[in-house]
Amino acid sequence: MIGRAKTTKGSPQAIAYQEDALKVSYSENYNFSTDDLTAKEKFLEMKLVASINENVEKATLTFVLSPPQEVGDKMTNPEWKALAEAYAKEMGFNDNQWKFDVHKNTDEAHLHGCANRIGFNGECTVKAANIGKRTGEFMDKWAKEHGLKTAKEQTAERKEEIKVKIQEALQTSANFEEFGKLMKEKGYTVEISRNEKGINGARFIKNELVKSDEEKSDKEKISKLGYKLSDIDRKLKIKDIEKALQENEQQRNKQKQHESTRTIERNQSID
Repeated sequence: MIGRAKTTKGSPQAIAYQEDALKVSYSENYNFSTDDLTAKEKFLEMKLVASINENVEKATLTFVLSPPQEVGDKMTNPEWKALAEAYAKEMGFNDNQWKFDVHKNTDEAHLHGCANRIGFNGECTVKAANIGKRTGEFMDKWAKEHGLKTAKEQTAERKEEIKVKIQEALQTSANFEEFGKLMKEKGYTVEISRNEKGINGARFIKNELVKSDEEKSDKEKISKLGYKLSDIDRKLKIKDIEKALQENEQQRNKQKQHESTRTIERNQSID
């Protein structure tokens, strides 16, 4: 359950991205002069209205609303429209110029939208303060109204799931290579970070989210996916994982030595 929003100056390119025919499955436009405007024409109309209020520099609101994958994949167009219109009323731009496009070209269906913060009377109807936080709170409220888990609840469950899988993998792993292999079998790729002193951290990423550098966008190269150990649990430390792996290796070596000794004694008794 994700909700993101920010205020910008807007651009024809941003609207064109939202309207990319390869991404869009459903669209709606509100309060423009006609329904068949190009991205540039929509931008110019929004800019014209925004110019009535000279005190607002960033007159465009852009937002992304993304329900959980299992929910978004089943949502009908009327349901997407109801979600967008509820958000518009909550944020205060339902009578302004605004639009949304539903994208289904990624693993999770999501809604991109943009709105003019300035109404036809020149009033700025959308407050910029904490707009991202307020959007997240709206999505949490929407989730509860539809019997869904909030983003916070989903994140907590995901972190607990990773924590359990780490503990399971540590029961039999004797080194980081084995640990990483077991975690991958359990659905998570482990990225180990190192410095001049050695291993100093680890990040856990869903297998399906892992991409090569060639596949990553510029934004994805900068942003970090998954969770650090401290994100999962503040008590989880890389040195504790190292210690557990070393203890497993020592135990394995002792077992091998014991089995070797027993084999030698057995052979001697036969002789």
